[in-house]
Amino acid sequence: MDTLIAYTSGNALGEPGTAAAAVVLTDSKGAVVTEVIEPLGNGTTHFAAYYGVLLALQLFQKDYTNKDKKPAFTICLDNSFVYEQLAGKRPMKEPGLVPLFIEIHNVRIEHCPDLSYEAVSTSENQKAIELVTQQLASK
Repeated sequence: MDTLIAYTSGNALGEPGTAAAAVVLTDSKGAVVTEVIEPLGNGTTHFAAYYGVLLALQLFQKDYTNKDKKPAFTICLDNSFVYEQLAGKRPMKEPGLVPLFIEIHNVRIEHCPDLSYEAVSTSENQKAIELVTQQLASK
């Protein structure tokens, strides 16, 4: 497996409200490798979107960083605000998100230095969005 792509999503019912995050991890041909959905309790949409990125990094760290040949890794987000912050195109100004931002940065530096972020449309991210929607609807 030479490339892994993580489609991440996070949402909240209210700002703040009941929140959830999801990751759909695929190979370069689009075959689903794994799916993860996590309820987050009370949070904002941006918090949930950041948490989705962290879940993706944790999956990669757990399952792929000890391999002889690490696959390339891309995280796709449809939340443009979070994408722009993680890609260094927008300053971090929300104090409540700083701990997640730092944790993501640290995991990236230690385990995924070649990680890339990609902004995608909601239609490209539909499976991850559906997982979050299903989780929030079950509350």
